[in-house]
Amino acid sequence: MKIDNIYLPYSNFLSNTNDSFKSNSNFTYVLEHLPANDGLKYKKLIKQEFDQDLEFYINLIEANDAIGKPIKNEIDGYHLSPSNLRYIYHALFIKSKIQKWFNKTNLKIIEIGGGYGGLWFYLKNIINDIQIDYSIIDLPNVNQLQKNFCNKMNLNVKIVSCFDINDINENYDLLISNYCISEVGIDNRLEYLNKIATKCDKKFYIWNSKSFEGLNLEEYTIEDERPQTNFEGNNKFIYSKNE
Repeated sequence: MKIDNIYLPYSNFLSNTNDSFKSNSNFTYVLEHLPANDGLKYKKLIKQEFDQDLEFYINLIEANDAIGKPIKNEIDGYHLSPSNLRYIYHALFIKSKIQKWFNKTNLKIIEIGGGYGGLWFYLKNIINDIQIDYSIIDLPNVNQLQKNFCNKMNLNVKIVSCFDINDINENYDLLISNYCISEVGIDNRLEYLNKIATKCDKKFYIWNSKSFEGLNLEEYTIEDERPQTNFEGNNKFIYSKNE
């Protein structure tokens, strides 16, 4: 495992504590860069697909935006970071799959490439009828950011360095990797797929690469990302079939 060049400025920036990390360009080229127009699209999808109004999540959004000083936009009268709406939509989408895949009250989930912990924050609050044992694998400097965020949000989480994945001997119900496994170098991708994905019953990816090397596509349902956030229209939802 090695640090991909695309993540070097991001990782180096996070080597020091920064209270305004969500608005720093060394961070926003990876995360917290969603434009207001895409935020509006997510808001509409949240209503159309899940019949959820944004008002229901305002307290969560305000709590998340209180950390890291994100750049906020006006969206239908709400002043917020649009990335919240992406996290909410993805959390609702993943919840809908969990309801089809599992009939159990306890789940073990592992996320590869967890950002600052935003998806886990929303999953924890949206899937509140299941006990979730959650782990995040990431670069060491990003791990520290995740620890800080999860501590502030009172989120239980197991943080794992990507350089320690050979020490993972557990099995998991679900693997999540949104935009990460697909954008790292092929050597790192195959290492994640061979050493982590094989330990997971179900998988949910958001894929932002034209290459599907390493995946047996027959195992998955593949849909275009909604909304499509790649200007070439290449992003995909790739997730385990219901069987």
